Amino acid sequence: MAQKDEFLNTLRDQVVIVTGASSGIGEATALLLAEKGAKVVLASRNAGKLALLAKRIEEKGGSCLAVPTDVTSPEGVGNLLQKTLDRFKTVDVLVNNAGVSLVKPAADTAEAEMRSVMETNFWGPVRCAKAVIPTMTAKGKGQILNILSQSGRIGTSCQSFYSASKFALAGFSESLRQELRPHGIAVSMVFPGFVQTPMSEAPLKAARKAGISLHPVSAGTAAEHIVKAIRCRKEEVTFPAMSRLMIIAHFFCPKTVEKLISMLRKRMYG
Repeated sequence: MAQKDEFLNTLRDQVVIVTGASSGIGEATALLLAEKGAKVVLASRNAGKLALLAKRIEEKGGSCLAVPTDVTSPEGVGNLLQKTLDRFKTVDVLVNNAGVSLVKPAADTAEAEMRSVMETNFWGPVRCAKAVIPTMTAKGKGQILNILSQSGRIGTSCQSFYSASKFALAGFSESLRQELRPHGIAVSMVFPGFVQTPMSEAPLKAARKAGISLHPVSAGTAAEHIVKAIRCRKEEVTFPAMSRLMIIAHFFCPKTVEKLISMLRKRMYG
């Protein structure tokens, strides 16, 4: 019981911005944070789903603010920060979760598609991080938590630009961590494997059809890992165990792992 109370006290009244909060990992994380007593700022392009999520949180006695936001827009990110400060006066944690997927051979990918993925998955989190840094620096405390992907450690066939966006965000996160550590600000990276969300529905369906288990976890399980990372100010989290093993194996035997990934994708997509 003492451990549970400590968990609640750590998050209670903390102001946490969650981007991509309207579904999947973002929605599950926002719900769990609110349950633990955090004041949650919900950001997403889908205003309707945000309103429904805010209602669910408030009906359970939670405190939240819904701000429809497109992280690819500098004005939108500026508005998100201003509304957060107007309502809660500060920002304690930023969860950069908003993202899009793209499964397509690099040679067939149009420039507009390439740029769209990078704008959302890389520049979006960068904009949000830069927006909250002054507030966190001024009080000497804070945490920026970037949701990446196993594809941010291992490049994957037909996901060249998705992987590139996540690799870029990982490099930015590692550098930013070193810059902000002296100011009391933690920068955390979360590397999920397959999570059962609307974004992963297509590859998971293809894998099931091919008789392959990708060891997906639920969005709720992903949220538990993220909330624990906030509570413990963990710098890096990878889940599930299979993803950790794949990343370690790739470090030592990249060619073997890449052949395995290519073989699995061929079975899934032909």
